[in-house]
Amino acid sequence: TNTALKTFGRVKITDDGTAVPGKDGKVEVEVLATLNPGKEEYQWDDFDFDKEGTAYVAMAGSGGRAIGTISPDGDVEVLFTKVIRGPTSVHVVEKEGMRKKLYITTNGNGGQVVEAVL
Repeated sequence: TNTALKTFGRVKITDDGTAVPGKDGKVEVEVLATLNPGKEEYQWDDFDFDKEGTAYVAMAGSGGRAIGTISPDGDVEVLFTKVIRGPTSVHVVEKEGMRKKLYITTNGNGGQVVEAVL
């Protein structure tokens, strides 16, 4: 995530985690999604992916707080707002026969871990 540019992107890396430079020797970022004007009050923070490649993202900012998704096609959706105080990170847990769960860390009330069942 890039808060200043309001973008969500990816960078090619090697097996050891080193960024792969592009043709001009600089690392190239592929932008997958950009926050549109209707969601500009939010800023993306940390995220995790589900098995289908959808990113679940902690969203916070002057306009509120939320948990959102970014589909593999770059579609941005806000799942719920103002329920969790100060979301900073999301972890997705998927187990066969169980509903998908999100574990969300916060910076509110001294920091908490909140479970959301989808």
